Amino acid sequence: MSTKNPHRPFTIQTPTPPLIPSMTTIVARAFHPVNAFHRRAFPLTPGVLAWFHRAFTDEIQNPRCHPLVAIDPSVSTSSSLHVIGLLLLRRMSPTEPGAGMWSLYPYTADHDESLFGPANEAQSRWRRKLFDTPGEPHYGKEHLLVELFGADHGWKGTGVGKALLGEACGVADREGWVMLVEANGSARGFYEKFGFEEVAREKMPSGEMEYWEFLLVREVGGGGGGGV
Repeated sequence: MSTKNPHRPFTIQTPTPPLIPSMTTIVARAFHPVNAFHRRAFPLTPGVLAWFHRAFTDEIQNPRCHPLVAIDPSVSTSSSLHVIGLLLLRRMSPTEPGAGMWSLYPYTADHDESLFGPANEAQSRWRRKLFDTPGEPHYGKEHLLVELFGADHGWKGTGVGKALLGEACGVADREGWVMLVEANGSARGFYEKFGFEEVAREKMPSGEMEYWEFLLVREVGGGGGGGV
C-alpha cells in the first residue's frame, strides 16, 4: 500500500525473503545514531546480522507472525537501504513463555545480553501476570506482541513509524486481538497516541545504563488502527 507523503513516498507491505538482508540492518540504522544502549547491545557485526537473519527468516514463515516493512521504492530491492522501517507482530497464547523472538535463539558473543536480558525477563513475567493469571481482565486471551519496531533514522519525521504502527493496529482490530508492547520512556508517548495504555513499569538493572521499561496494552479498537 502506498503512503500519502508526497515528498518521500514509501510503501508498507509484508516482507518477502529477498528483503531479509536489508531488514537485518534496520536496528543499527534506526537506533545506533542516537542510542548508545543499542550500539552496545546489538552491534553491527556479522554475528549479530546473522542472528537477525535467522530470526526474520523464521518470522516470515511463521503463520502466527505478522511482520510489516516500509519500503523505499526509489532504491533497488538488493540495496541494504531498501527497507526503511520494520514492525514485527507475534500472536502469543496466554500460557506461552518468553518474549517472542528475543527468547527463541541463542545470542552471540557480540550481543551484550546484560543490557537487554532483564527487559526480556520482565516482559515474560508481566505477560504471565496479564494473560495467565485468573481474575485479570485479559486472562486466557491470545494477544499480539510487538516484538520489534524501528525506522531508519534518516527517515525520521516522514511518517514511516506512524504508518507502520497504524497498520499494525489495524491488523489487531480486524482480528480482534489485544496488543502488548514493552517500550522505553522515549517511545511510550508515541504508543499512547495509538491507544496504548501503561499497565506496568520497571527499572532495568543495567549498571551505568540503568533505564525504565514500560508495559503498555492496547484494547481492540483502541485508536490509531485502520492502516495507512
